[in-house]
Amino acid sequence: MVAVGAGQKTTQVALTPAACYGVYPTIAARGRMAETGALVDVYTYCFRHEPSIDPARMQMFRQREHVRLGTEAQALDFRELWMERGRAIIGSFGLPFEVDVANDPFFGRTGKLLATSQREEALKFELLVPIASETPTACVSFNYHRDLFGRAWLIETAAGAT
Repeated sequence: MVAVGAGQKTTQVALTPAACYGVYPTIAARGRMAETGALVDVYTYCFRHEPSIDPARMQMFRQREHVRLGTEAQALDFRELWMERGRAIIGSFGLPFEVDVANDPFFGRTGKLLATSQREEALKFELLVPIASETPTACVSFNYHRDLFGRAWLIETAAGAT
């Protein structure tokens, strides 16, 4: 009898759930950022295996992200600018929409705490459009990760802050 998983082995292939993940080690490798911080426009394939019956929630899709790195003020100003731009773009199409506070799909008991905290601190907003039903689909998100990726990758502002 063969043990379950006996024929399985790890590979060099990984599927990323967000386009921005490759940005942080690249920026970190450059050293301290300039006073203006950094802005990266990234577009790549993403994969998510989330429980959803929404036909607009694909498991594999292309995602474009504008990643703003810098001081807290720079990041929050950029997020606000793009929330306004998102509203203007979707509004120009004449589509119904709303922008609402949101959370990532964290899993398990710890995930529930993370999701609650993310909502309470208004770290994530989504632009929601009804596509396949009356329940709107998140078409754009506007996130503020604070210093999470800065700490993970030792990214520093011009002043040496995380």
